[in-house]
Amino acid sequence: PAAIKEYIATNFAGYTVHNAMYDTLCPYGIVIQVMIKSTDKLHHKLVFDAAGAFVALAQRANSTDLPSAVVAALKVKYPAYTSRLKAEVLTLADNSKLYIVYMHDKSTHKSVVFKEDGTVICEQ
Repeated sequence: PAAIKEYIATNFAGYTVHNAMYDTLCPYGIVIQVMIKSTDKLHHKLVFDAAGAFVALAQRANSTDLPSAVVAALKVKYPAYTSRLKAEVLTLADNSKLYIVYMHDKSTHKSVVFKEDGTVICEQ
């Protein structure tokens, strides 16, 4: 959508689109993930809703760097699961943050979205 190109031009001058793809992200449903790059700056992953409205800036994080409330919730709510080393931090348009933790047990893989206070938003 043109709205995505406009958002990038306005907020990330000097960046170009490296790739874009449709995906699903709870609780937003279908989203468009756009990787942008610049020769002298870090690459970024931007998340937009299907209409092209900005949802979040996604950044990788180590699972060991998650807020303590998220770590505690993982232990209580998902004791049989092992978290992957990498997680994602979503910085939303209002600057609040969500945390996506990727985990697995012997046969099931999950991604769980948490608020900073450890509340589970959704899982898939």
